[in-house]
Amino acid sequence: MNSKAAKLAVGALLLGNVAWLVKTSANYVGFVDSGELAAVCGTLGIAHPPGYPLYTLLGRLFCILYPGEVIHAVSLFSVTAGIGAAIFFSLTFWHLFNKLYPESKKSSLTLIAAATSGMLLLYSPQVWNLSVTNEVYALHLFFLSAITFLVTRARLDTSQSNIRTFTLVTYIVGLSFCNHSSTMFVAAAVVLWVIADRNLRRQFGKLAAVATIVFPIPISAYLYLPIRAAQSPILNWGDPSNFENFIRHASGWQYRTWMFNKPFGEHISSMFDLIRMTITEYPIVLIIPAAFGLIYLWKRDRILSAFLLVIFFLNILFAAGYTIPEIDTYMLPMIFIYVLFCVVGVAGLVDLAFRKLPGFSTSRIPAVVAIVFLLLTAHLIVTGLPFNDRSHYDYAEKQTNMLFTSMEPHAILLTTNWSFYSPLIYRQLIERKGLDVTTIDFELLRRSWYYDYIEQVDPDLFLSIKNERERLMPQLKLFERGLNYDQTEIEDAFQSLITAILSIPGRPRYIDYGTKFRDEARFTKIPQGIIYRLVEVNESYLPKPPIDISLGKISDKLLEQDYMLKQQKEIIDLVHKESLSFWEWYRSQKGAISGS
Repeated sequence: MNSKAAKLAVGALLLGNVAWLVKTSANYVGFVDSGELAAVCGTLGIAHPPGYPLYTLLGRLFCILYPGEVIHAVSLFSVTAGIGAAIFFSLTFWHLFNKLYPESKKSSLTLIAAATSGMLLLYSPQVWNLSVTNEVYALHLFFLSAITFLVTRARLDTSQSNIRTFTLVTYIVGLSFCNHSSTMFVAAAVVLWVIADRNLRRQFGKLAAVATIVFPIPISAYLYLPIRAAQSPILNWGDPSNFENFIRHASGWQYRTWMFNKPFGEHISSMFDLIRMTITEYPIVLIIPAAFGLIYLWKRDRILSAFLLVIFFLNILFAAGYTIPEIDTYMLPMIFIYVLFCVVGVAGLVDLAFRKLPGFSTSRIPAVVAIVFLLLTAHLIVTGLPFNDRSHYDYAEKQTNMLFTSMEPHAILLTTNWSFYSPLIYRQLIERKGLDVTTIDFELLRRSWYYDYIEQVDPDLFLSIKNERERLMPQLKLFERGLNYDQTEIEDAFQSLITAILSIPGRPRYIDYGTKFRDEARFTKIPQGIIYRLVEVNESYLPKPPIDISLGKISDKLLEQDYMLKQQKEIIDLVHKESLSFWEWYRSQKGAISGS
């Protein structure tokens, strides 16, 4: 195959992968942060800590350029980032392949082998999933891939300018910090690279000056947070309009209670679990070429190998100590580095296996490597399709429709379920549906900024809880500033505010399955749809018959892979079962009710 044909083949692979990811990208809002992030991009708001200013600005740009729905635009943003990460991964492998096997430079098939290596990254179950849904992690992977490519090229190609490469790396690290705070682990690896590389170490003074000048340029994207917050957008998480709030928000202050609070033994166990989860993203047999690739690369470039290993293990240390349910999204850097060792190892093993065969030309090695990568990619696509085809993944939308059906007009829903609340934010703020009900996140009522949001979406409710707000707010301010606060007073004031919200005259009130509060005894919980109607003890109420509830047909395989969908389905099924039991009991007490 000549060079022109190889380039055409690579172009066809690229277009094919773009088309496939677009086809499998999300057409509906998802669970967890999907609704909130899409709404932030659609309204130019402030997202949850650390605020994700770069993701928000780029997501907004996609919303402007794409003529369709916001959720489609932000899903295409993830597709673009995922494809970009695969391209830089392919370029990294191309440089490694040409350096480790210089005789292959003459073969145009090396380009195809490199292109297919990127597909192995792209169709990892985690990478594929996060490249077709609106999350910040595909962009994080893009930056990691670009930085790794630049460092690899600098290590392998001595003709590259150290200053120029370091300047680019510094700029991209700054951009990455504006997207995700775990960039600190990549930054640590970059520092190791500079210290360990003799040529860079000799220019340390110049590099320090470059970093001082260049790094503030991309990091200035964080100015979006105070500038936009000062304009009071409807989603203004943390209200980072002043320096104090900005520091708390950008540093992720509120997540400190979830970090490194495990016993040492449990932390170590979590680390091994994460390593196991990373390895099982691919057929287990690939652990052999991965180990071979690590050893092979270590012998030829210890600095580059150490750069990769630092990112790998620092991410494991952090993720193992961060106690959030969706920790698998933090595996992307580990998956990236694991598959990089895999592809290097596959190439090395193919080289060992075929080099000494009679009549076998080493120029054919890239072709064999490309075939292996394509076969592995085909396996990943076939096995991962049921989970990662998000084009028909409408479960969060169905759930939201059921929530709206479960409630009466002018209702108040108090929820502790973020996968209820986040999709509701998108449906109400972007699609402008269900605006006759007010949904409130129970836990966000413990944050002072959230009351500005309530004032915008429901001014009447905001005024109705004036006394309770004024009692709670001083204690909240002390808590948020890390000052001494009265724990008993803040909890009592908070619970009194909850009761006040649920006691507003003329407002039907609802809670979800997990919501508990102090004055529950004042109310009777009646299952209605997929939530509970709260009725005061002396209040007369005619309950509604059970409504038809279904998330549709869901395969056991999908439920096994998708823990969030499984959790939501279990909650819905449980409440629906209670609803059926309650209605049977009610009929036995009152007799059959026709048309009620």
